[in-house]
Amino acid sequence: MLQDANEISKTYPVKGDCLTADMARASSLQDENSPSLSSSPITSPSRKRSVQLELRRISNIQYVQSVSGRRTSTTILPLTSAQIHLVRSQWRQVYITKGPTVIGTSLFHRLFFKSQNTKQLFERCRLPKQFANLDSFAKAHAKATGQLIDQIVDSLDDLEPMSIELIRIGRLHAQMLPGEFTGTVWNLTAETFIDCTLEWGDKRCRSETLRQAWALITAYVMDKIREGHNEERKRQIQISSSFSASPRRPS
Repeated sequence: MLQDANEISKTYPVKGDCLTADMARASSLQDENSPSLSSSPITSPSRKRSVQLELRRISNIQYVQSVSGRRTSTTILPLTSAQIHLVRSQWRQVYITKGPTVIGTSLFHRLFFKSQNTKQLFERCRLPKQFANLDSFAKAHAKATGQLIDQIVDSLDDLEPMSIELIRIGRLHAQMLPGEFTGTVWNLTAETFIDCTLEWGDKRCRSETLRQAWALITAYVMDKIREGHNEERKRQIQISSSFSASPRRPS
């Protein structure tokens, strides 16, 4: 039950711009892949596969953004039994083969490659006392992330317990780096997770049904983490404002 995450927590009691860029990229790729360019080397089999993968990825991101924020009053995702089965089957294959640490490490390597600012943000966080250096903390953080995804997949029938945990994680991030997690960071994280799901498991098992299921899960997870983060930031701002407004004692 997220032992590494709990150890870390002991120490601490894309929409607009990203969507616009993705739409522009999708338009460009669709133009490249149009029938009128059938004689162009850009429509080689390998290029077609690359274009199709990128279009699916962008479609996923846009889908996540379109459904994000719509389920604040419920913890039941609109997933069918078939979708839950597909997600769990794919995830079991990946989780058993790679393990939580490798899965989490791959996710954050991708994220930091996309955004040096996000990498620097991670490097600035205050290390919990039980970790001697950033590398050991990064490994534990990656493992905890992989374990968290595993718990989410196991809880798809009823996400109420995970909703509480995700909100707690959001609050924890606000405590570790107050005011530094922006909407761009959360959107990039969602986008990176989608990139990973598109490459997981056997290619024969990848389908539109599975793609949409992961998109819904991603949107839900990011909504709850952001909810917890925003709640904690409001609390921090209120405390800061109260402290600033309190009368000072005469020296």
